[in-house]
Amino acid sequence: CGIGGRPIRTASLFAQHEATFGNLTATAGLRYYDVKSQLDRYVIDGGAQPGRTNSDDRLLGSLGLVYALSPDTILRANISQGYTYPSLSQLFLTSTGGGGTVIGNPNLLPETATNYEIGFRIDRSALVLDAALFYTRSRNYIATMGTGVPRQSQYQNVNSADSWVMELTAEVDPRWWG
Repeated sequence: CGIGGRPIRTASLFAQHEATFGNLTATAGLRYYDVKSQLDRYVIDGGAQPGRTNSDDRLLGSLGLVYALSPDTILRANISQGYTYPSLSQLFLTSTGGGGTVIGNPNLLPETATNYEIGFRIDRSALVLDAALFYTRSRNYIATMGTGVPRQSQYQNVNSADSWVMELTAEVDPRWWG
């Protein structure tokens, strides 16, 4: 298998601003992606295949808030978006291995996620306590799905997922060694 051309080109712009209002600090960000994938030349077993293209553009945002209840105790909240563009193999290539064949899919959508976090932190020098709750809503996972032909599959966008995580951290410095 041989390939040629400009496989994937990504252009991105990012802007972020932070502002403080008394005990509250807000941080907002935007990121714009413009992704183009192009396969000019594709050869399988010596046979030239037609060129293929795929593209996507996306505006993603984030917003975070941190509120200081006291000099050593804060509350925080954050929302952000994530994005993963399909790989060249997932989009265009056919590969064989392990007794099976996987076919690319030029119609794949990028995987996306929206993440939410709330938490608090107490930092009293020798004692640090931190707790956070995370929720993520993911869509358009990319996975291989059977095509109905034995030992053949193709990349497809599949289902979505809701994930919840709670994280607790405690640090103690007994200061035994000064």
